[in-house]
Amino acid sequence: MESEKEGCERIKISVIPIPEGDMTFVGDVKGNRVGQFVSSEGNKFLNASVGNFAETMADIKSDDNTMKWVGRLIGFIAMFSSFTLMAGPLTSLLSFIPFVGDLGGGLIKVVLGIVAFIITAITILLIKFWYIWLVILLGGIGYGIYKKKYSVQKAGG
Repeated sequence: MESEKEGCERIKISVIPIPEGDMTFVGDVKGNRVGQFVSSEGNKFLNASVGNFAETMADIKSDDNTMKWVGRLIGFIAMFSSFTLMAGPLTSLLSFIPFVGDLGGGLIKVVLGIVAFIITAITILLIKFWYIWLVILLGGIGYGIYKKKYSVQKAGG
């Protein structure tokens, strides 16, 4: 093999293979390129996937769903951690009591974990079924107006 000569350059090329089949791009067309779509709120979005539009949207929905559950898990962990930190002085005091201290501290953490889980679950349900709470609120307001009108008519008539 010949040794390199002066003035020669080595270059390294890396390519990403394009998959077989049709691809769908979701973004903004800028000239002959597809770039990020920027919404009116300033959110940026660009996606490319193999398949038709419906498959691409299903992939995007799956990604969004995954990120939603990751966010919920992070919220639960943050809530549990904050509850544990708030109960820290109590568990420190319990640690001075032999045998009961460790058991009590562990029991407090289990109870706080259950409380954090219940609060997280209730929050998820309130957000998921917000329209039910809206209907209940509007029904309550309507019932209050009806009762007020009916009581005025009954008192006057």
